[in-house]
Amino acid sequence: MASTWVYSLVIEHFAGILLWSIPGTVDLSREPVGPQLLKVFIDYALQDRKRQEFSTQDAQYRRQITVLKQQHSKLIEESYQQYQLHQEKEREYARKLESEITRQTAQLREANARLEKSNRLKSEFLANMSHELRTPMNAIIGFSELLAETALTGDQKEYCQIIRHSATALLTLI
Repeated sequence: MASTWVYSLVIEHFAGILLWSIPGTVDLSREPVGPQLLKVFIDYALQDRKRQEFSTQDAQYRRQITVLKQQHSKLIEESYQQYQLHQEKEREYARKLESEITRQTAQLREANARLEKSNRLKSEFLANMSHELRTPMNAIIGFSELLAETALTGDQKEYCQIIRHSATALLTLI
């Protein structure tokens, strides 16, 4: 009858023990290379699995970084376009504002010139009217004084004094 050998190997990664059986008459546990070789293969497989996981994770991170870089570039481009649009709007607004200020300044200058001309004409008119009114008023005052020196009745003297007094008041106003 053939005998079967059972072997065990502690695998710390899985927190367990691997059991296997090999039929035969030779005890392989006395051969230290067998279990150690098996342990190395298992460690290699586990490390290779970790490496593949890291490689997959690294590829995912690289894809995410690429996507983020693209999004970042797109955001920067959009921001720059918005900045340029904003700058152009500001320049256009400044041009419109400057044009409006120039137009209003011209209107104000024209209005000011009209007001100055109107004021000058008014002053000339008042000066002429004042002169034109003073001359007859002085004549009225002068003749009323001459008339008062003549022989007059009481009522006539009173009328003459009223004329002189009224003419003097008007002359003062003028």
